[in-house]
Amino acid sequence: MAMRQLWLVAIGYSAGAKISSIKDFRVCSAHFSEDDYIPNQGGKSKKRILKSSAVPVPWISCCIHC
Repeated sequence: MAMRQLWLVAIGYSAGAKISSIKDFRVCSAHFSEDDYIPNQGGKSKKRILKSSAVPVPWISCCIHC
């Protein structure tokens, strides 16, 4: 299954869903583990970058704003 399909399934869509634009989709950080992020190399930026292999964990009950 392609990465896009894995993400769609994880956020509650069917794998074959026809989505015209996903650029406005957001998934909060609670759906990812620390292992899903590229380690900070001591830089000053606090921005965390997801690894290309990261897939969100669906339906986190602690996230009422998701």
